[in-house]
Formats: sequence, structure tokens, C-alpha cells
Amino acid sequence: MVSSLKEKAYTHIRQELAQGHWNDVPFLSKRKIAQRVGMSYTPVREALIQLESEGLIETVNNQGVRLKMLTREELREKFELRIVLETGAAKLAAEKITDKELASLRQNLDEHRRSLRSYRSSLTDNQTPEAGALLGESIRQAFQLNILFHLGVIRASRNRQMAKLVSDLHLVTQVLQTRAILPGQNHLRQIARDCLFHHRILRALEHHDPEEAARWIQKHTTDAMKHHLSVYDLLQQLRQPSASSLYRVPEVWLEPGQKVEQSISSDSCHSADGLPRK
Repeated sequence: MVSSLKEKAYTHIRQELAQGHWNDVPFLSKRKIAQRVGMSYTPVREALIQLESEGLIETVNNQGVRLKMLTREELREKFELRIVLETGAAKLAAEKITDKELASLRQNLDEHRRSLRSYRSSLTDNQTPEAGALLGESIRQAFQLNILFHLGVIRASRNRQMAKLVSDLHLVTQVLQTRAILPGQNHLRQIARDCLFHHRILRALEHHDPEEAARWIQKHTTDAMKHHLSVYDLLQQLRQPSASSLYRVPEVWLEPGQKVEQSISSDSCHSADGLPRK
């Protein structure tokens, strides 16, 4: 019975992590987490032990439980592992993907295009609170769609162990995905690059071409690693006293909400930042 409750607590907490519900507070006590889950302390404590053993959370003495904070080296290693696993998964997916799964990825990319358009239009009028909120939501949605596209490819590989490993890696590496409001910074180029990479990955999957699918997902994940490492370096720089008065420190938040899947139109990812589509 306790084991069954532990699995329910584990699933509940993991979903909260994936949906970014732990981002509003730096630490949570184990009893507070039990209250949020709506269960007794024992199964929640055991679920937290499992999550900590998987490297998703960490306990800090006298403060509580929080998302796992990675060092720069750990972040790089996680991404290198993602590159290896997702490249292999793309090869399997190209051989096994169904028409229904391809339709879901097309849907996802179409939604990605809409998010890109919304973000681009919000950039022209970000003085009002309403426009600022829309801007933040467009960024969040685009990043969520990015992760959900990857998880869709992983599911199509039909390898449950690989799916679990990659899902966990996405969860811990997306902690640095930011909604930073910094002088001269916008996310248009990165969102457009994600969309363009997804278009090329999808085209390879539609042609059931394992090598081409693997080539583009490797390029995409390597590009994401470079981006996240630069964000990490930026956050470190902003912790310096000399920078704190010049910048608003970004809020960190995780990856995907719940659903999503909505498709691509061939020009969806073109011209947002002038990147050619090949």
C-alpha cells in the first residue's frame, strides 16, 4: 500500500517539476510537499528519496528540498549524454514512427510557428503590462513546444528506458531556460533556430531516413548545449555585485506544461531572423 502511494506521490511531484510549479520558491520542506501532494509524510518522503537518487532534486540542510542545481561541468555532461541518446533515438524513430506520430509532430511545429509569430509581434509593443505578459507567455510556450517535440521523437523510438532517461535529462537541463529581460536581449533567434531544426528533423522522419534524422537532431542538441552554457555563464556573471545594479536577474523555470502537439507549415520557421530554410 505504501509502495502504491509512493508511486502516486512520485508521479505527482515529477509532474509538478516538469510543469515548473517549483519555481516560485527556492526551497520546500518535506512536510510542505506532502501537503501539496495531499498525502501522508511517509510515501512522499520515499518518493523524494527516489527523485533525489535520480538526480532531479536535492536536499539542503536546514533549508529543505529544491530542484537539482547543476555545475557548469554537470550541465555540459548532461547535454553530451542527451546528444548521444537522442541521436540514437532519432535513428530508431525514423524506422518506427507512425503516420499518427508524424501528424502530432507536424501539429507541434505549427503551434511553434504561431508562438514565434506571437513573440515577434509582441516585441513591437512591449511597453504595456499586457504586452509584457504576452511576451513572456510566448517565450514559455515556445520553449515548452521545443521540449515536447523532442519527447515525441523519443516516444516514436519505442524504447521506454531511453524515453525515461531522456525525459529526466530534459527536466534537469531546462532549469536554465530563462525568461530573462536584459538590455538588448531577445529570444527571437533562438526560437527560430529551434523551429528550423525541428522542420529538418521532421522532414528526415517523414522520409524514414535514420542518418539524416540523427544528423539534424545532433546539430540541434549541440546548438542547445552551447546556448544553455552561455545562459549559465550569464547567470554567473549576473551574480557579481557589479552587475546586479545593471540587470534584472532572470527567473528560472522548467520545461513542458502538459499537452501540446500541433504541426508545421513549411514556411513556419523562415524569415523570423533571416535564417534560410534548406
